[in-house]
Amino acid sequence: MKRLSLVCMGKDKPGIVAKVSEVLFRVGGSIEGSRMSLIQGEFAIIMIFNLFDESKYKLLKRELKRVEYEMDIDINIREIFEDEYVEFEKYPEREFVLNVYGADKPGIVFNVTNVLYMNNINIIDLYSDVIPSEKGKVYVMSITVDGTNIPSVDFLRDKVEKVCREMGLEVSVQKADRLEM
Repeated sequence: MKRLSLVCMGKDKPGIVAKVSEVLFRVGGSIEGSRMSLIQGEFAIIMIFNLFDESKYKLLKRELKRVEYEMDIDINIREIFEDEYVEFEKYPEREFVLNVYGADKPGIVFNVTNVLYMNNINIIDLYSDVIPSEKGKVYVMSITVDGTNIPSVDFLRDKVEKVCREMGLEVSVQKADRLEM
C-alpha cells in the first residue's frame, strides 16, 4: 500500500472533483481526507489517499496526466512515508480559532502568522479573503491553531493583539468547538 498526497489547482470549472476522484476510484484508491476550495475563480484540491495495489501507481500517474490535459489543471502527487503520516488520534486535543479583519493591506498574513511561528504555535487551517464593503476592501482571515501547548485564550490573544493593533486590525480568539462522533 502507498499513502499519497495529491494537490490539484486550476481555473474553476464543473467536473474537476469528479474527474480526479474517478481516477482514484478506478485504480483502487481510497480518499482518507480532503480539502477543496474556490478562491477568486481558482479551484484547489488537497487530499490524502491510499493506493492499495502499488502495481497501479504508473496507471494512476498516467490517468492523472490525462485529467490534467482534459481539464487544463495541474496535479502533483507525493508519497507520504510512514514516519511522516499523522494518525487521527494524534490530532491536537485542543484548538483555538483566531479571526482577524480590517482594511486590506500587504503583510497581514505574514505578520500574524510570524507571531504564531515565533511562539512555536502550529497552524492547522487558514482561510483568508478580501471582501467588498462600503468603506473599501476588507481583509478577513480565520486561523485554526494547535492548542496543545497554549495555556489559555488570553495567552494566545496577548501574542497576536499587538501586531494586529499595529496594523489597524481587529482580532478575536476563542477555543474551537470539537465535532463529537
